[in-house]
Parts: sequence; structure tokens; C-alpha cells
Amino acid sequence: MTYIFNNLENIPLNTIATCLNLAFSDYLVPLNLTDEQWQSVFKNNMVDLKNSFGAFYEGMMVGVIINSCNIYNGYKAVFDVATGVIPAYRKKGVFTNLFAYALENLKQKDIERYYLEVLQDNDKAIKAYKKHGFVIAREMLLVRSAVSSVAFNANLMISNLNDLEPKKLEKCIKVKPSYEHCLDILKNTIDDYAIAYMHDHDEIKAFCIYDIKNGRIMQMGYADIDKLKNIIGYLSAKYQNITIKNVDSSYQEIIKMLQDLGFETIVKQYEMVRKL
Repeated sequence: MTYIFNNLENIPLNTIATCLNLAFSDYLVPLNLTDEQWQSVFKNNMVDLKNSFGAFYEGMMVGVIINSCNIYNGYKAVFDVATGVIPAYRKKGVFTNLFAYALENLKQKDIERYYLEVLQDNDKAIKAYKKHGFVIAREMLLVRSAVSSVAFNANLMISNLNDLEPKKLEKCIKVKPSYEHCLDILKNTIDDYAIAYMHDHDEIKAFCIYDIKNGRIMQMGYADIDKLKNIIGYLSAKYQNITIKNVDSSYQEIIKMLQDLGFETIVKQYEMVRKL
């Protein structure tokens, strides 16, 4: 079989969406999104089709790597938003050759790091990524509130993310966000988010950036952890059963505080990285 590899800059959305849906059709939880839903995923993750790639056989896209591109951890980086190969074309070297093609192109564009996330219990995928040069960077948790009512002090402020002044957060310990929750990514759909914060003498002592539709917390930071606990308590009571995705497990003070609020760990995953 002869495959052709290209970036996706000039590929119709429907072609990409069809490949992605077929690639995820036999997963434990099959994925079948409309073109509009995939377009929303791409927008929310700031997908860069110039730095995303597909494998084609006889004109049909049979494998795909969807990447976002941004500065992350001080490096010019790409983040793997979605990768898959249609079942009938697996174990034929499609992913290996597509990934090699992607790496060569990304190196030419001075990309320094390649990031992805993988479930901890997906041993097969972790082994494959390690084979391709990725190493585990950190463990991250998806947690969800298990209680519907939490005591809190309502003395906090809510602002649009547009009004956020980064300098006012400088004295807070920022719980390092994942790639998809970095401010540059969130600002791509800025109207979806708000910031809840508590301050003392015009100094912000704790904050949470959250999704206004469902309360999901995207970023948080604190100089006073009790104030952060209060903000999360407020959001838990307002939205109920909120989630916080990608909490770095090395922040043990945060983990304990969330447990005290009744949060439970739902998913554990790894952030993996490869130097280019």
C-alpha cells in the first residue's frame, strides 16, 4: 500500500471529521461528533491545521493527527488534541509513518516540544508513546464534587475574563494549568469563562477561572488557601457536581483541600512530552 501524507490546511472539515469518527468508532466509548461539534472542539483547543497531519490512501483519509500550537512551559510547542487511525488500516505502519512525517515538518517550523495526555490505565498507548520518544512529565487528576451543598462565605467577586489583570494575580501560587487550560487557549473563547476571586486591600488572595455554563474550573491560584476553598465551595454550591480537569497531583495541599470539600478523583492521566 502506498500512502500520501499532508498537512490539513486545505482539507475540508467534513473529511477530517469523518476520519476522526471512524477512528474512534470502536473505542470503549465511541465518538461520533457532527462537523459543527468538531469545529467547536478545534476552536476551543486553538487547533492549527497547518501543523496537523493526515494519511491518505487512494484519496481517503485513513489516519489523522490534530495539533494545537502555542507557547507552553516557555517552549514553542504543539499539543495532540486528537490522533487516530481507521480500524481497517491499523497495524500497517500508518501511525508510525504519519508521526514521522509530522515530526519532520514540525522540526522545520522550530517547534521545540510535543505534548499529549493519556489515561494512566491505557498501558498500550503509554508504551507506544514511549516507543516514539515521549516521557511522562506529570500526573494529572480529573476530580468531581460529590456533594450538592457546601458551606461558603459569599464575600467574593465575579468578573469577566476580559477584565482580568494578570499583574493582580502575581502574588498567588498558580496551580500550573494543563496546555488546554492556559490563558492563551482560554482567551480564544473568552466569553465562555469568568473569574471568581477574593481580595484583601486590593490584592487578590485566591481565584478560580471557570466555565460559566457548568462551573468547570479551568485555572486556580491562591495566596490564602482558605479563600480558595471558599471560592470552590461557592462554585460547588452554585453549579453542583462541578469538575476540575487536570489537577497536578504534586500540589498536595490542593488535593487535600479538594478532598475536604468532598471532591473525588474520577480519572487519572499522564501529561507526556517529547523533545523535538
